[in-house]
Amino acid sequence: MLVATYRHQPIASSLTNAISLFSHDQITFTRPFETAHGMVQLGTVGETFDEHYVGQGNMPGPPSGYFIGYATNG
Repeated sequence: MLVATYRHQPIASSLTNAISLFSHDQITFTRPFETAHGMVQLGTVGETFDEHYVGQGNMPGPPSGYFIGYATNG
């Protein structure tokens, strides 16, 4: 389990429905959890990471859009 605060910055084009998202996250709580491969803990309190996504809106859906992204250590 991981809880984080984040600053989220979406940018969208009303002309093309293209979407770009950036989030900067800081971990405020984390607790190990069991998986098929043993115990896993996602980060430690105070660490940061960034999320980057791009996508295309698809209204009137479903789905409402298509996205791809990745995260990096902050």
